[in-house]
Amino acid sequence: MSEDRIPQKASSFQSAQIKDKFKGEHFKPDELMAEKIMAGSFLVEIISQFIKNAPQELKKMSEQAEYHNFDAVRSAAHKAKSMYMYLKLHKASALIRKIEKYAVEKRDAASLLQLINQLSTLTGQIIIEMNNSVNQLRKKK
Repeated sequence: MSEDRIPQKASSFQSAQIKDKFKGEHFKPDELMAEKIMAGSFLVEIISQFIKNAPQELKKMSEQAEYHNFDAVRSAAHKAKSMYMYLKLHKASALIRKIEKYAVEKRDAASLLQLINQLSTLTGQIIIEMNNSVNQLRKKK
Protein backbone atom coordinates (compact mmCIF):
# COMPACT_ATOMS: atom_id res chain seq x y z
CA MET A 1 0.00 0.00 0.00
CA SER A 2 1.41 3.36 -1.02
CA GLU A 3 2.35 6.03 1.53
CA ASP A 4 0.78 8.51 -0.86
CA ARG A 5 -2.66 6.99 -0.76
CA ILE A 6 -5.61 9.36 -1.09
CA PRO A 7 -7.33 9.63 2.29
CA GLN A 8 -10.55 7.64 2.22
CA LYS A 9 -12.05 9.89 4.89
CA ALA A 10 -11.46 13.20 3.08
CA SER A 11 -15.17 13.87 2.82
CA SER A 12 -15.74 13.22 6.55
CA PHE A 13 -13.00 15.76 7.35
CA GLN A 14 -14.68 18.25 5.07
CA SER A 15 -18.00 17.44 6.70
CA ALA A 16 -16.53 18.24 10.14
CA GLN A 17 -15.22 21.55 8.80
CA ILE A 18 -18.65 22.37 7.39
CA LYS A 19 -20.37 21.52 10.68
CA ASP A 20 -17.91 23.78 12.53
CA LYS A 21 -18.88 26.58 10.16
CA PHE A 22 -22.49 26.32 11.28
CA LYS A 23 -21.79 26.11 15.05
CA GLY A 24 -23.83 28.64 16.97
CA GLU A 25 -25.95 29.47 13.94
CA HIS A 26 -29.36 28.31 12.94
CA PHE A 27 -28.61 24.96 11.32
CA LYS A 28 -29.92 24.69 7.77
CA PRO A 29 -29.54 21.18 6.29
CA ASP A 30 -29.94 22.45 2.71
CA GLU A 31 -26.95 24.77 3.17
CA LEU A 32 -24.93 21.93 4.70
CA MET A 33 -25.71 19.67 1.74
CA ALA A 34 -24.75 22.42 -0.70
CA GLU A 35 -21.46 22.98 1.16
CA LYS A 36 -20.70 19.23 1.10
CA ILE A 37 -21.40 19.00 -2.62
CA MET A 38 -19.24 22.04 -3.33
CA ALA A 39 -16.40 20.71 -1.15
CA GLY A 40 -16.57 17.35 -2.90
CA SER A 41 -16.62 19.05 -6.29
CA PHE A 42 -13.59 21.13 -5.32
CA LEU A 43 -11.69 18.00 -4.26
CA VAL A 44 -12.63 16.25 -7.50
CA GLU A 45 -11.43 19.29 -9.48
CA ILE A 46 -8.07 19.42 -7.64
CA ILE A 47 -7.52 15.70 -8.20
CA SER A 48 -8.56 15.99 -11.85
CA GLN A 49 -6.07 18.80 -12.39
CA PHE A 50 -3.31 16.73 -10.80
CA ILE A 51 -4.17 13.73 -13.00
CA LYS A 52 -4.05 15.99 -16.08
CA ASN A 53 -0.97 18.07 -15.24
CA ALA A 54 1.44 15.84 -13.30
CA PRO A 55 2.31 13.52 -16.23
CA GLN A 56 2.92 16.54 -18.49
CA GLU A 57 5.27 18.15 -15.96
CA LEU A 58 7.14 14.87 -15.45
CA LYS A 59 7.56 14.45 -19.21
CA LYS A 60 8.89 18.02 -19.43
CA MET A 61 11.37 17.33 -16.60
CA SER A 62 12.55 14.12 -18.20
CA GLU A 63 13.05 15.68 -21.62
CA GLN A 64 14.96 18.62 -20.17
CA ALA A 65 17.15 16.32 -18.04
CA GLU A 66 18.08 14.37 -21.19
CA TYR A 67 19.29 17.65 -22.72
CA HIS A 68 21.15 18.56 -19.50
CA ASN A 69 18.97 21.65 -19.18
CA PHE A 70 19.15 21.79 -15.39
CA ASP A 71 17.48 25.21 -15.12
CA ALA A 72 14.41 23.98 -16.98
CA VAL A 73 14.28 20.83 -14.82
CA ARG A 74 14.50 22.97 -11.68
CA SER A 75 11.74 25.26 -12.93
CA ALA A 76 9.42 22.37 -13.86
CA ALA A 77 10.14 20.59 -10.56
CA HIS A 78 9.44 23.75 -8.59
CA LYS A 79 6.15 24.24 -10.43
CA ALA A 80 5.09 20.61 -9.93
CA LYS A 81 6.16 20.51 -6.28
CA SER A 82 3.12 22.49 -5.16
CA MET A 83 0.75 19.94 -6.75
CA TYR A 84 2.28 17.11 -4.73
CA MET A 85 2.55 19.08 -1.51
CA TYR A 86 -1.00 20.43 -1.70
CA LEU A 87 -2.34 16.88 -1.93
CA LYS A 88 -0.05 15.80 0.94
CA LEU A 89 1.70 13.18 -1.17
CA HIS A 90 4.67 12.99 1.19
CA LYS A 91 6.85 10.41 -0.55
CA ALA A 92 6.33 12.06 -3.93
CA SER A 93 6.94 15.51 -2.43
CA ALA A 94 10.26 14.33 -1.02
CA LEU A 95 11.26 13.00 -4.45
CA ILE A 96 10.34 16.21 -6.25
CA ARG A 97 12.26 18.30 -3.70
CA LYS A 98 15.27 16.05 -4.32
CA ILE A 99 14.89 16.50 -8.10
CA GLU A 100 14.75 20.25 -7.66
CA LYS A 101 17.85 20.15 -5.42
CA TYR A 102 19.79 17.99 -7.89
CA ALA A 103 18.85 20.37 -10.71
CA VAL A 104 19.97 23.43 -8.71
CA GLU A 105 23.26 21.69 -7.94
CA LYS A 106 23.52 20.65 -11.61
CA ARG A 107 24.25 17.05 -10.66
CA ASP A 108 24.67 14.45 -13.38
CA ALA A 109 21.70 14.00 -15.67
CA ALA A 110 21.66 10.20 -15.21
CA SER A 111 20.95 10.54 -11.47
CA LEU A 112 18.36 13.18 -12.18
CA LEU A 113 16.64 10.98 -14.76
CA GLN A 114 16.61 8.09 -12.30
CA LEU A 115 14.81 10.25 -9.72
CA ILE A 116 12.36 11.52 -12.33
CA ASN A 117 11.63 7.92 -13.38
CA GLN A 118 11.01 6.95 -9.73
CA LEU A 119 8.62 9.88 -9.38
CA SER A 120 6.90 8.97 -12.66
CA THR A 121 6.32 5.41 -11.45
CA LEU A 122 5.00 6.60 -8.10
CA THR A 123 2.81 9.21 -9.79
CA GLY A 124 1.33 6.53 -12.05
CA GLN A 125 0.34 4.53 -8.96
CA ILE A 126 -1.07 7.63 -7.28
CA ILE A 127 -3.13 8.50 -10.37
CA ILE A 128 -4.69 5.02 -10.39
CA GLU A 129 -5.70 5.48 -6.75
CA MET A 130 -6.95 8.99 -7.44
CA ASN A 131 -9.10 7.82 -10.33
CA ASN A 132 -10.66 5.24 -8.02
CA SER A 133 -11.29 7.91 -5.36
CA VAL A 134 -12.80 10.34 -7.85
CA ASN A 135 -15.11 7.63 -9.14
CA GLN A 136 -16.22 6.86 -5.56
CA LEU A 137 -16.86 10.56 -4.86
CA ARG A 138 -18.89 10.89 -8.03
CA LYS A 139 -21.00 7.85 -7.11
CA LYS A 140 -21.86 9.42 -3.74
CA LYS A 141 -23.42 12.48 -5.40
